[in-house]
Amino acid sequence: MPYFVFRISPPMKLSLLDAFPAYRDARQFARAQRTELAAEDAAIVKVIFAPNEAQARTLLQTKREPRPLGEDA
Repeated sequence: MPYFVFRISPPMKLSLLDAFPAYRDARQFARAQRTELAAEDAAIVKVIFAPNEAQARTLLQTKREPRPLGEDA
């Protein structure tokens, strides 16, 4: 399964930047993209592991419940 790198702009606009077979390559690319973002830019760059691009988009758009306070990790 590949690692997908997305740029997420408000309001939840996903733009696929690239896909990588190895995590290390995806991480390095994402870090480089983050350094290029302007300080006033509200976009974020995320790496996600998924079987395909459609599943990666679904995972990124799914709302997750916050962790309950007071529980240990």
